[in-house]
Amino acid sequence: MSLDMVLCTESLSKIITDVKFTIFTTMLYMSLFLLVMLYHYMTVNSPKKQE
Repeated sequence: MSLDMVLCTESLSKIITDVKFTIFTTMLYMSLFLLVMLYHYMTVNSPKKQE
């Protein structure tokens, strides 16, 4: 096995595939969506200040 083949396989393992990217972006979207929902829930159910 030549050194070029070893270096090539090492560099290929660092490439992000489309499936991994899709999973990452979906999880990011879901977490942001849940944070927005939590924010709205907290603001709606917070005690109102009496002025």
